[in-house]
Amino acid sequence: MVYLKLRCDLPPKSQALNVTVHVPVPKATTSLSQELSSPDQSAELDANTRSVHWVIPRFHGGSQLSALFKLDVPGLNASSLLELGPVCMQFELPMTTCSGLLVRFLRVSTQHSPLPHRWVRYVTHSDSYVVRI
Repeated sequence: MVYLKLRCDLPPKSQALNVTVHVPVPKATTSLSQELSSPDQSAELDANTRSVHWVIPRFHGGSQLSALFKLDVPGLNASSLLELGPVCMQFELPMTTCSGLLVRFLRVSTQHSPLPHRWVRYVTHSDSYVVRI
């Protein structure tokens, strides 16, 4: 059994989008049953990468989500438990910059192309966020 609890420490008006959690599981894992804390979430066992993919479309700031994964691993032993982890996450934080950099003025000089759209969008992507268990 694998129990994961995620907490979003963003302000309550913010949210993380397209959150995906990858949990590598032992190679002998044959099936997965799951209990997720919200109906809009989904999880599946990927046979090619031998990992569980937990997908959360929206994760609101100040909230907590949890998942209980029951893995069927025939012949479970201590060496197969070493194949569990590390947990990796991918997510987007719209309207957020980690550096605090804000664009106050933007001048686009184009001579031949049509006028650009008049807005700037801030998006922070996770590139490598790994938690070792």
